[in-house]
Amino acid sequence: MTEEAVRTIFFKNFLGGNLNEELLSCKYEIFQSVIQELTCEQDRPEEILGMINRAHCLAIIFASIDRETIYLVPIDYLEYIDELREKLVKISDYLHTNYDSTDPLFKEKFTQKNIIEIEYEIYSKIQSEKMDNNIRSFNSMEIQAYLEFLNIALVAIFGEDMFRKIIKELNKCMAVLRLCQYEAKKLEQLDPSKCKPS
Repeated sequence: MTEEAVRTIFFKNFLGGNLNEELLSCKYEIFQSVIQELTCEQDRPEEILGMINRAHCLAIIFASIDRETIYLVPIDYLEYIDELREKLVKISDYLHTNYDSTDPLFKEKFTQKNIIEIEYEIYSKIQSEKMDNNIRSFNSMEIQAYLEFLNIALVAIFGEDMFRKIIKELNKCMAVLRLCQYEAKKLEQLDPSKCKPS
């Protein structure tokens, strides 16, 4: 993607509201665009890729925290952590069901039993926290494990070489998006009364 394309996505979604929500929409759209651009000649499981994309965007919300600390999820973010874990269960189920058609590198790292164990662990977490007065908690190691699993899910679908191309392109796009975010924050800090007409 070009820098101009990333900026177009950002300013389409930047409406002066909740910047985190707007960035979530930007990241989702950028991911979809990169995948479509780089894998146009491959068969793509669109529904699962959408889930991987959305789960990755949600995990990023919780990723920048202290490694050893357990955090309670703020009430405004309860639906995000629930959605993240529910999507991970569905992705795990997809990888288990379609294990025979996944990339050999994925099979080297995960057996079908491993995938079932991952799915069960996440599912159990969802169920236990729903019974515990709807209290949700997480720590950075859990979120990092989710992010790593989402990356290896892309390897399972596209193979290592294409995965590396996707990540390289996404990193380039995210650098532009961070710059847009910085510029947007600067705009929010402007005092209109001090702006001189051109």
